[in-house]
Amino acid sequence: MLAVSLAGCSGLEMGVSTGYGRFNDQEITPFSVRIGKDVNEYIGLDENHGNLHLSVEAFDYEFHGDERGSMRGATPMGRYEYPFGNVSVYAEAGAGPGYLDMRTREQGHAGFNFLDQGGFGARIQDDGVFLQLGYRYMHISHGGTRDSPNRGIDSHLFLFGFGFRF
Repeated sequence: MLAVSLAGCSGLEMGVSTGYGRFNDQEITPFSVRIGKDVNEYIGLDENHGNLHLSVEAFDYEFHGDERGSMRGATPMGRYEYPFGNVSVYAEAGAGPGYLDMRTREQGHAGFNFLDQGGFGARIQDDGVFLQLGYRYMHISHGGTRDSPNRGIDSHLFLFGFGFRF
């Protein structure tokens, strides 16, 4: 029944990723779940020129170190992907809301924040299953929405993941 209901969803993608990152003395363990769709057909982009993919990514970034906590939320993401056979390269970016549940020197008290991120990577795909490896720059900021410092948290993440394309 599931195969029948997804048959008309060409370009639909679901995936998960995790990895490793650092911020000052903090280690970061990122985890995310993504669902999205290729939008070439809606904007008139020929597949010979790559794929534009829009998605929503739910994330949980765990911070381990002297200050322990997490940043959780959801981010709309855009990704441009260019295939070379069953291997493709991509660039991606997105921004969205989240909740940082720990006090930091850079952000002050726990609370609402924005997560801006962008990166690049490569993926290999076979029969609708893909594996990917990538780099992502991440910036957390409350954007001046609270009476506390807003120096931002900047970090670099290395990610790997897998998923399914229908």
